[in-house]
Amino acid sequence: MRPRRLIGRTGAPRDPVDIAGPRRPGHVVVRPLNFTVRRHFVERISKFVLCLEAVVLVYFTAVALIGFYTVVTNGAVFAVATAAAALFCLFGGWRVLVAFLFGDRRAARNVWRGWWYASSIGAVAAVGALLALAASILPGPTEGLLLPLVYGVIFVPTFVHLSAEVWLRAV
Repeated sequence: MRPRRLIGRTGAPRDPVDIAGPRRPGHVVVRPLNFTVRRHFVERISKFVLCLEAVVLVYFTAVALIGFYTVVTNGAVFAVATAAAALFCLFGGWRVLVAFLFGDRRAARNVWRGWWYASSIGAVAAVGALLALAASILPGPTEGLLLPLVYGVIFVPTFVHLSAEVWLRAV
């Protein structure tokens, strides 16, 4: 009987468990999941969680669109400009999220940088507006101008999750 080769046909070293073969006839050696399988499993779980977050955020997007319509019909020029900027940031975030969910991280990285910048600015503005209102830094009349931005805080955790998924993982 020929001895088992330590080098596979491709020239790569074989796994010692493969070389050893089954311990007893009829039994198979069970190998632990290697890093690649675990990484893909974690990526799929993360994508599933992002999909659930997107389903929840559809409702808040509809509320934001209704709020934008209300501001446009009843608001002042500056309030309309603030709401339009918030809406642009919201669409930017959705564009990046859809690219990631229907593609992969390379597809999300290839999205026009303006959408990434708009989403990032929107997330920072939402957190800043919330902190400003919470600390009561601004007087009363400006509170109505910041409310479209404050509602964007709901989208920030999903954007942080998406950004970490796209930019902090190796390609």
